[in-house]
Amino acid sequence: MQKKWTALVCAGVLAFSVGHCVPCLSATAETVEQGESKTIQTESNQANPEQAEELNSENSESVRIFKIARVLSAQNGISEAVMNAIYQEAVNARNEASKHYGGTDTDSVNQRDALRHFAWNYLCVKGGIAAETMRIFTANFEWADVLYKEGYRVSINSDEDIINRKNQLEAQCASSCATYWATFMPQANQYLADKSHAMDWLNNQTGRQYAVSHSTSSVKFAFDTARNNGDIIINWASDITGMQAHSIWTTNLWYTSTSNYPRTFSWRRESVDDSNHNLICNGCGVSELRNHNIRYTDLGTSTHKKYCLECSYSLIEAHKPISIPSGSKCSNCGRTDLIIISPNKNEDEIMELLNSLKQEAEG
Repeated sequence: MQKKWTALVCAGVLAFSVGHCVPCLSATAETVEQGESKTIQTESNQANPEQAEELNSENSESVRIFKIARVLSAQNGISEAVMNAIYQEAVNARNEASKHYGGTDTDSVNQRDALRHFAWNYLCVKGGIAAETMRIFTANFEWADVLYKEGYRVSINSDEDIINRKNQLEAQCASSCATYWATFMPQANQYLADKSHAMDWLNNQTGRQYAVSHSTSSVKFAFDTARNNGDIIINWASDITGMQAHSIWTTNLWYTSTSNYPRTFSWRRESVDDSNHNLICNGCGVSELRNHNIRYTDLGTSTHKKYCLECSYSLIEAHKPISIPSGSKCSNCGRTDLIIISPNKNEDEIMELLNSLKQEAEG
């Protein structure tokens, strides 16, 4: 899920919308909360009634999610004043992203989302908010979204209930990468189907890092530099490998507890065909197709062994000669004194010869 932020003020608390991008909402829009009902004032020439209804729904959800985020962040010792500053910089980040990427095409939407996350963290850290504080708050933002989807609401649940549930889920995720995947990236049990959370975490982190390494740059120049350096994720579906997304589990990008849960995983590799093998997590079964890392071992004047350095794949095959000034050599293993198998031999004769040579090499 890509998160799109829109500024609003509710009981003195700034928040962002979560869901579809809403470029037509005024940056100074106000909400009036009456129980669970919110009314969004928009510029009349920018939103028709149907759009306004959609905005009301999105921003109502946003207010509730950020109330949860405030509860979780307060538990971690982040003050109200700092959280308000974080929200304000999010408004600035939203405006910066919309200014440069205001289109509705897929590339503009992806660029806008990436810049928004980068700029939010860049501006906060450059403005004096500790990088660790931003790491914790952005992690709690994701947790607030998870809890909201479970049905938690500040208006219904006590702060203690919300905190306890988050702590319970976090411990469960820390102890099992399978639970982590099911919590943050569930898509009908198809692992790696949604890596947008990973994109957000990574772009958030890059924004914090560039606030230090490029502290004298404008936010857009810093973003462009990071993108040119390959440090920005624009499209989570194509720019993040499954193993990258899985490896985040071992980091603290999503983790806020002071308890130490060791998070390690092991992989196995299973050959698929002559070109590929699967890299598979032993803990949760997440897999990713990888190319074999092929090497060759000379077995004699007629054959060599083709094998993968990373998995169990191996194959005994005939040399593949190419012409060189002194005669010929195998294009794979490099052997030069070759015995060439005649192309006039039929398939059975060739296989018989290869099996004989294979037995000779293994014996």
